[in-house]
Amino acid sequence: MDVMRVRFFNPETREELALTLPRDTRFSDLTAMLQERGFADRRKAGWRYLYQEHLCGLTHRISDYVPEDAEEIRLDLFGFSQVLV
Repeated sequence: MDVMRVRFFNPETREELALTLPRDTRFSDLTAMLQERGFADRRKAGWRYLYQEHLCGLTHRISDYVPEDAEEIRLDLFGFSQVLV
């Protein structure tokens, strides 16, 4: 299994979390993982992920956004209920 380090940043709490995940993990699977670890608020619906200011598609895989030889990716949590400006 091909894995990479994924660093998450929650701008609301200013906390970071690093996980080692399979490169083929879908973004739609991340929210449950982060909620189980207490990193993403369960009361808030619609968590999405930003990579270099790009809103990641939930059906996409982590590997869709980085080169094959990348060892790490940093993702910012984005509460979809926020207003996009």
